[in-house]
Amino acid sequence: EVRVVQPYAHFQINPDYSFNISDILQRFDGDSEAAAPDEEAGLPTLRVERMTISNAVVQVSDLTLREPFHRKIGPVNLILKKFYTHPENENPYSFAGSTEAGERFAWTGRFFLFPLRSEGEVSIENVHIPGYAPFYQDFLSLTIADGVIDLSGSYRLEYSSTNNLLSVSNGAFHLASLKVSDDPDAAENALQVDDLKVSGVEADLWQRTVRVGAIAVNGGSLLVRRNPDASINLVEMAKPSETNAVPAGTILHALKTVTNLISTFLATTNHAVAVVESLEVDDWALQVEDDINPRPVRLHLDDITVRGRNLSNIPGKDLSLGVACRWNTNGTVKVDVDARLFPIHSDVRIKIDRIALPPLDPYVEPFARVLLLDSKFSLDGVARIRRDAMAAPFDAQFEGGLSLDDFSSVEGLMGTDLVAWKSLQVSGIQARLDPMGVNIGRIAIYDAKARVVVETNRTINLLNAMNVGDSNAPATVPMPGKSRDSGNALAVEPKAGPVGATAGLDLPPITVSSVVISNAALDVVDLSTEPALSWRVTGVNGEIGGLSSTNLQRADLKMTARAGGTSCAKVASAWISNTMSRGTSWIPRT
Repeated sequence: EVRVVQPYAHFQINPDYSFNISDILQRFDGDSEAAAPDEEAGLPTLRVERMTISNAVVQVSDLTLREPFHRKIGPVNLILKKFYTHPENENPYSFAGSTEAGERFAWTGRFFLFPLRSEGEVSIENVHIPGYAPFYQDFLSLTIADGVIDLSGSYRLEYSSTNNLLSVSNGAFHLASLKVSDDPDAAENALQVDDLKVSGVEADLWQRTVRVGAIAVNGGSLLVRRNPDASINLVEMAKPSETNAVPAGTILHALKTVTNLISTFLATTNHAVAVVESLEVDDWALQVEDDINPRPVRLHLDDITVRGRNLSNIPGKDLSLGVACRWNTNGTVKVDVDARLFPIHSDVRIKIDRIALPPLDPYVEPFARVLLLDSKFSLDGVARIRRDAMAAPFDAQFEGGLSLDDFSSVEGLMGTDLVAWKSLQVSGIQARLDPMGVNIGRIAIYDAKARVVVETNRTINLLNAMNVGDSNAPATVPMPGKSRDSGNALAVEPKAGPVGATAGLDLPPITVSSVVISNAALDVVDLSTEPALSWRVTGVNGEIGGLSSTNLQRADLKMTARAGGTSCAKVASAWISNTMSRGTSWIPRT
């Protein structure tokens, strides 16, 4: 029996990356070169029935860091039973200890000599991430305020000239209370993970396979912010905080050992396989802040859930993934994917229910001066993606419908009402990628209202909203009844161009079977005259059919409307062109 009580050791990496025991290691290196043992020769016969080390303490220091790292490991207890240098002898051992920071570790198993083999179980508990800040603070511009890690698993290792094996089974990982911010004084966290558990990990480095039984994430949040200078907080956090930062000596030496070992096992042509049998994410939130526009964007997604089954890169293996969330407290988004890789075969079901679009209207501002007061967008459809071979083109199709309800907008310059409607519905959408084309069964708009206002300075709210030139300058807005060149005409004369609004554009085939208008109204107000003039068209009802991008000059039109005390019914087959309609009949009624 060999017993050692309360031994002490101090390992230190100096600022020049040398060890405090470098001189001793050099002596061993020289001796090993002179007489290196080999597997055939073996070791001298040695038998130890029991060896114990009690209450050992190890002091570890790394002085290569900007902020030196010190950690006291202990007490450590080691028990080795029936140690024998015979190649086939099992050498059972147990190793357990703790650190001054409250971390705990344990290692039990057995090992063999020549060839070197070992199998056992390892566990590490209560590792407090902020305690290791000196190792990452110079390489990441972030602050980890909290976070605790637990690790456990079984392993099997064999290393010889004829066989290499490194596998992990029953692996588990637990991360709790992670809080990451981009500033130590930040009031909110950029990333927060309440609880993350990974279980059932099976990995074989030689076979290049990784299987994860379950990943479960419960509670957390992510903040994505784009600053006025176009920088993104998550990207900035990943950048080094010091331009001349050098890696820690502990990390360098650890990486050398790990990379040399892994490179040996990766010298295999086995196809890499990764499988996650179950993925569950609950109670997550995403905050998006974009300050690059004059008006900031604020979008909050919460109640985020994710469900995944059989996620893998195995050819022909079916997998499923579902994501759902709540949009700005009211609307909901749900996406369900059933897919297969190699060849690609994917069905994506998208269901969006009444999400509010006003939080996104600052993105419209560079293109149009329009403020969205209200709108609720919905979509229900299925996208199908197919690709039978890597060299084959993608076959993508979409079928479904969408709606935009309770839409209300104002012109952003003068604040006048612009366009509003109760409901806009687009149904029977069929879109394809190859060959490219879009077919729409029906477009229906209900209770639409449009308001055209000529302001006292002769600007037109519609042109203001379109962001056309400097529409505020009275000199550029002509007076009624004159030509634009004279500076006195209200209407802007159209420029000469090809027949058809989209002539010259390379449009894919687009057809719309029917456009239905129900109870629409138009208000025209001219405040630039004395007295002010107003004109109102109400009760606009009708249908436009047969619209097609392949024949932009023709459509079937049926329409009724009321202007003042007169209603006009236009019932005919209309030919649409840049010269208005031809072959139509108007039936006025008083």
